[in-house]
Amino acid sequence: MQRKWICLLLAAALLLPLAACGGEPEAPADTTAALDEVSETLLSETEPAAPLYPDAVPELDCNGAAFRVLQHTVNTRFFTDDQHGEKLNDAVFERNRTIEERFRITIPEPRTVSSAEDLSEMLVTLVHSGEDAYELVFQNMRTAREDVVAGLLGNWYSLPYMDLTQAWYDDAIQEATINNKLLLLGGDLSLPYLGNLWMVAFNKAKAEDWNLEEDLYQTVRDGKWTLDYLMTLAENVYQDADGNGEKNKADFFGFVALSGDGSLITAFLYGCEQTQLTITADYEVEHTLLSERSIDLLNKLTKLFNTNPGSYYGKAIDRFSEGHALFATLRVNQLMNEKIVDMTNDFGVLPVPKYDEGQKEYHTIPQYGCSIMEFPKTVANRAMLGAIVEAMSALSWRDVTPIYCESVIELRSTRDAESAEMLRLILSTSMMDFNYLYAGTAGWVDRMRNVIQYPGTAVSYITERLDPIADTYYKVIDVLLEPEE
Repeated sequence: MQRKWICLLLAAALLLPLAACGGEPEAPADTTAALDEVSETLLSETEPAAPLYPDAVPELDCNGAAFRVLQHTVNTRFFTDDQHGEKLNDAVFERNRTIEERFRITIPEPRTVSSAEDLSEMLVTLVHSGEDAYELVFQNMRTAREDVVAGLLGNWYSLPYMDLTQAWYDDAIQEATINNKLLLLGGDLSLPYLGNLWMVAFNKAKAEDWNLEEDLYQTVRDGKWTLDYLMTLAENVYQDADGNGEKNKADFFGFVALSGDGSLITAFLYGCEQTQLTITADYEVEHTLLSERSIDLLNKLTKLFNTNPGSYYGKAIDRFSEGHALFATLRVNQLMNEKIVDMTNDFGVLPVPKYDEGQKEYHTIPQYGCSIMEFPKTVANRAMLGAIVEAMSALSWRDVTPIYCESVIELRSTRDAESAEMLRLILSTSMMDFNYLYAGTAGWVDRMRNVIQYPGTAVSYITERLDPIADTYYKVIDVLLEPEE
C-alpha cells in the first residue's frame, strides 16, 4: 500500500544521520541533498489528486452539523481538543480542524463507553429504536462480530464519496468483501489498527552473553528468518536465576510470549502463510487447519510456546523489559511503552518469522483487540458520513500516519538504526482475511491457545470443533447475503 511507503521513506530520512554517526561525519551539503531527495520522493508519493487534499470528495456544506463518534476506548487517537507541542497530538488536532472548516461541521469529543460489550449493547438499543445518534463507531475488533450478526451495521460500500481502493484503507480487508458488502473497516483513521501489529524483539546484550553470534538483521534480509531458526536459537536458552529449581518469572528465558492471546498464535500462523479457513465462491466454509503443513506448523508452535524448556508464557513486556528474555513477542505500539523505552539493555526488533526459506514474504496481523470502524445502519446523513470518513482517512494517511511512524522510529533509532529498517518491514507486511476479521470470540482465533496447549492434541481438538466454528461464520455470511435495506 502507498501508506506504507510514507513510513518507509520517512524512516530512510531518519536513518541518514544515524548512518553518519557510525563512521566519518558526512559533509552537511551531502546530507542535505540526500534529505532533499527523500523529501522530493515523499512528496511525489503523496502528491494529492486535488489541489489541497488527497481525496476526491467535492466541497460540501454540512451547515454546522456535528459529526458524532462513539468509541470503546480513548486510545483511538481520533480526537484532541488542543495543541501542546506533541507531534502526533498536534497532527490529529490540525486534521480535525481542517475537516471542520472544509465541510463546515463540528467534531465534538467522542463518547467513550466503559467496554466494547457495553458499546454493543448501546448499539442494539439505538438501532432497534431507530435512533440516529452517532455517525461513526470505533469498536474492539474482537467484539465487532457481534454487532455484525445482530444486524446493526451499515455497508461501507453503500456510502457516497468513499473509494475503498484508496491507499488510506487497508487493501487486505477488502478481501473480506462478500456480496459487495463490507461491514468492518480498517485504515489510517484508526491508528490502533496499525500500532497493534505483532513482531518479535530481541535483547542484544543478552544475545552476546549467550554467544549468539548471528546477525539477525541480515538473516531477515536474506529471507532466512524462519520459525525453525527462531526455535533453534531459543530452545536451549534458560537460566534458573533465583536458584529455586523451578521455572518462574524471575528466571531467564530464550522466548517469552503473551499468554492467553489467540491472535498472537494466529499471527505466527499467518506469518507462515497458513490460514485457518477460507470462503469459497459459493460462500461455503472450508477449514484449512488439518492440512499436513498446518499440523506440522501447529506442532512447532506447541513446542515453541509451551514445551520448549526455554519458553515462558506470561507477561512478555514485563519479562523482556526487565532483562529476563532473549526473544519476546511485542506489538509496534509497545515500543512507545515507557517500560521498553527505559530498558537498560539495547534491543532490536524483527518481523514474525516465515515458515521456511522458500516463502517469499514476511507477514503480520494486528492484535485482535485493536480498533476497527463500523457505523450503525440507522445513520441518516450518509452523504456526510461518507464524505467525512473519506476525507479524514485521506488526511490521516497524508499527515497523521507519517507522524505516528516517525514517533515510533525516532524512539528506536536512538538505539539501533537497523531496527528502524526492520520496523519499516513490519509496517509494510500486515495482512487480513475474512476469517480473522469476523472471528469474534466464537471463531478459531480465540481457540488457538487451546490448539497448541498440549502436544499431540491439535487434530482431535480441531476436528471436534469444525462444524460449530463453521456455523459461526455462516451467521456472518447470512447477514452479508441479505438484500440491502
